[in-house]
Amino acid sequence: MVEQHRPSGALAALAAHRTPATVVAEAGYLAGVLDAARAGLGAALLAVPGGQHPEGLSPVEGLPTVPPVRLSARPRHGADPSVTGAAVEAVRALLAASRTGPSNGPLDAAWTRPDTSLRES
Repeated sequence: MVEQHRPSGALAALAAHRTPATVVAEAGYLAGVLDAARAGLGAALLAVPGGQHPEGLSPVEGLPTVPPVRLSARPRHGADPSVTGAAVEAVRALLAASRTGPSNGPLDAAWTRPDTSLRES
C-alpha cells in the first residue's frame, strides 16, 4: 500500500507559486518549530495573532499568503471544566483582539525567520 500525503498549507502555497521548498525539520510541538526557525534552518509559517511575531523572529516578505485554517481544541478526559472554559475564553479573546488591528485574515498567518537585527556583529 502506497500512502500519499497531501502537502500542508505551507507547502501547497509555495508549490502554487512555484517557490521551491524542502522540509528540513519537523517538530511535534510549537517550541521545536520556533527553535528551528530561530536557528536559521528555514522559514516557518506561524499564526501571529495581532501581528505579534514570536521573540527572535521577524516576517519574511515575498512569500505567498495562505488561507486560514480551522482551530479546534479538545480537553483531555477528566479535565476540570472551569479550567477548560477559561482556556477557551482566553483564546477567543486573543483572536477577537487580533481582528481589531491590521490583519491578513481571520487569524494572521505569516512566514517568519530569524530576526537578524538581534544578532551580535
